[in-house]
Amino acid sequence: MKTIGIIMAGVLLLTVAASACSDSDAESGVSAEDLAKVEELAVNAQIATALNTYRIDDMHNLDDDSQKASEFDAGWSGRLARMHQVTLATQWPEELKAMADEFAANLDAAIMALDDEDLAAYKGAVGKAHAAWHDLDPAAWNLISGAEHEDTHHGASATPMEGMGGG
Repeated sequence: MKTIGIIMAGVLLLTVAASACSDSDAESGVSAEDLAKVEELAVNAQIATALNTYRIDDMHNLDDDSQKASEFDAGWSGRLARMHQVTLATQWPEELKAMADEFAANLDAAIMALDDEDLAAYKGAVGKAHAAWHDLDPAAWNLISGAEHEDTHHGASATPMEGMGGG
């Protein structure tokens, strides 16, 4: 969690720095186009960090294990909290914002159900979060990579992280 926080802080700092720079500052020698590219790279780094977090915390198996469970598992709350925090901390572009908001809302509902010790509500919320993640994940990889990636979690083609051992 600490590593993700440090990465997100660095990426957010880059994003803020890029946003704060003025395109009219002739002394800096940095064009508006260069600043836009830095901001795009910073946002893409945030998105990649979020997507990697979802894979590290294994959203797919979290849902599968939850649906089979007759009681709560001690590790679920930390996994949900990390995914929720990184989703809220990411500066999602307009074309991904609704999907990310839906994912975050369902994670929040799952966290609340865990806190209330309501296993049925938890299973419903984590199932919805899983479905929302299946929409968000390939769309986000498509945006940041500029290539077409399909949902890989049920046997489809690979996303960039799978080639690096993050499937």
